Formats: sequence, C-alpha cells, structure tokens
Amino acid sequence: MSPRLLHRSLRVLHLIAAWGTIGYVYGTVPRSVAQVGFVPILGLTGVAMWQLPGIRRSVRRHRDSAFFAELATLPTMRAEGVARLWAGLTAVIGFAAVVAQLVLVVRDNLSAVGYFSYYTIDSNLIVIVLAAMFAIAPQRDSAGWRLASLIGLLSIAITGIVYTSVLQGLVELGGVGRVTNIVFHYLIPIVSVLGWLVLGSRGRWRPSTLGLAVLFPLAWLAYTLIRGAVVHTYPYPFVDVDQHGYAIVARNCVAITVLFVIVGGVILLIDARAPSLRARRHRAAVAVD
Repeated sequence: MSPRLLHRSLRVLHLIAAWGTIGYVYGTVPRSVAQVGFVPILGLTGVAMWQLPGIRRSVRRHRDSAFFAELATLPTMRAEGVARLWAGLTAVIGFAAVVAQLVLVVRDNLSAVGYFSYYTIDSNLIVIVLAAMFAIAPQRDSAGWRLASLIGLLSIAITGIVYTSVLQGLVELGGVGRVTNIVFHYLIPIVSVLGWLVLGSRGRWRPSTLGLAVLFPLAWLAYTLIRGAVVHTYPYPFVDVDQHGYAIVARNCVAITVLFVIVGGVILLIDARAPSLRARRHRAAVAVD
C-alpha cells in the first residue's frame, strides 16, 4: 500500500470513527459499540496520522541499513504465527458465543432450527469453522477453500453492515444475550475483516469466485422464504412476507444481493491492489529464495 493510499485510508477510518463517537454522544450509537470499536479506532488512527510523516522519514533515512535489509527478508513465519493466533482466538470466542446463545434458546424452549436459520448465526458459524481450519493448517489452498473463505468474509461483513444499519435496536437485550449479540454483530465482523486486511493472503479471488459466492445469500433467502411460508415465522422483518408481502420482500432481497455484490467488489479490489503484511512478507521471502 502506497503512503498516500495509507494516509487516505487512515483519514477515512478516522472520519468514520469520529461520526460513530458523535453518534454515541447524542445517543444513536450503543455505548458498547463506541467503547469496543469507534473510540479505539479514533485514537489509533489519530496517533497513526500524527506519527506517519515521521515514520516515513525515518524509514527513508534508514531503509538501506542492515536492520531494514534483514527486516525485508524475514520469512512468513512471524506474520503467519500472528494470523494463526488471530484466527484461533476468533474461532474460540465465536464458538463460545454460539454455544452460550444456544443454551438460552434451549432454556427458553425456542426452536433450535429457527436459531440456526438466522443469517447472523450462519455467517458466524462459517467464520468459526474457517478460522479454526486456518489456525490448524494455514497453508491449505484449493478452489473450494478460496470460495469458502470469500463466502465467509463477505457474509460476516454483510452481517455487520445490515445489523448496524437496519436491525440495531429492534430488540432490547440484557445479560448473556447482550454479550452474544455484541460478539455476533460487532466483534466477529470487525476482527474478521480487520484480520483479513492486515494478515490475509492476496490474489486468490477472481470475479468468477464472487459470482459463485453470491449463490450463498441467494440460497439462504430461498430457504428462508420457503420455510417462512410453511411455519409463518421469519428471522428478520425485511424478509417477513406475512407482514410486507412478496413484492416488498422481493425488493429487499434484490437490495441485499446488490449490497453483497458491491461489498464483494470492494473486497476483490483490495485483494488485487492492497497487499497485507503477511503477503508482503511472503513476497520478500520468495524474492530472497
């Protein structure tokens, strides 16, 4: 990533975090979201932009030194170790939240099938499984793995976006339910996307991969509408045919699909143009070999 692109990215993140913090001050953003997400990002990006010019000058002054020459040729093991730890913690935290919420479902005599029919739960489960598999064997690579990883990243990103923009605040939660809600809709989406941005591999996805990945939300929408027609229960208001009718729900489904494609396009652009720390280390190690 070029210094100019890095600086612009920091400015965008800083602006988003600033608006989120203002939203918390005026009561439109939950306190937990501000504490876990917006306020730390606001501080970190502010410090980063403040120190970035000095860091660049220092790097330019010392980039020919033995230290930086050795740093450029470091093997991928260190970055890979961090990525495995990141993935492992994501899997453990996510799995604990899924189990905790399932206990609440069983305790309250709710439908387990209904629980696993939520897109939130499905997307979190995909991420949990993929993160656990990566933590065990980070070098795995196949067409199926690439497709599954794109589905997981896209799905969890959509979960965070749709919840914070449409569903947030519709249900008042407390206790364990509030904690699992934060994990499902804020923590796992943030750490998944951030982990991919900083530590993920690059150059593994093509437009054809995105085309196949879009089939997952379409399949979920089809299942949800078919099941809803039978049991007359829908996981989210925007797919509730009994309340809105098929015309409005169809429009909502198209909007979700378009959102999925747009976010997927952004991810493919980043995948092609912005190398991660792990990808840079890998290229440096290959160049030395």
